[in-house]
Amino acid sequence: MGHSHLDGARTHGSSGISDFFDGLAQVIAVLALGVAAIDVVMWVLHILIIIATGIGFLVLGTGAGFAAVKWRRYKNRRYQSWPQVYPPQPSGRIDPYYLPQPPAPPAGGDLHLHLPPGMTGDELAHLMRGQARALPRPVGYDKGDGW
Repeated sequence: MGHSHLDGARTHGSSGISDFFDGLAQVIAVLALGVAAIDVVMWVLHILIIIATGIGFLVLGTGAGFAAVKWRRYKNRRYQSWPQVYPPQPSGRIDPYYLPQPPAPPAGGDLHLHLPPGMTGDELAHLMRGQARALPRPVGYDKGDGW
């Protein structure tokens, strides 16, 4: 009864083989725990790499979009500062150069003129020689009667 063991077990001398297997079991247990710990660390790193990759692509996409908007604004501002290089839009009026020319008078024939009302042949001759004088306005000039 003088034993200090609560379970009543007694210690006996151990053999060298069982000590070897006990040490081997402890080494295997430590290695298994180490492998499990490394596996947990690798799993956490894997998840962190996935999250970092997602954040990186989000940042790259946002940066590319921001750069595209800035480039478009820069390009538009650059083009607005240039003078217009395109021809003006047609105004609906045809340049007289492109209108059909009146037929030439017949060679050697008489020329028949329709003078505005109130204009004489002498006044027309003065106009044609560049000696135009102030002519009276013919009656009905503003009515669009075709003079």
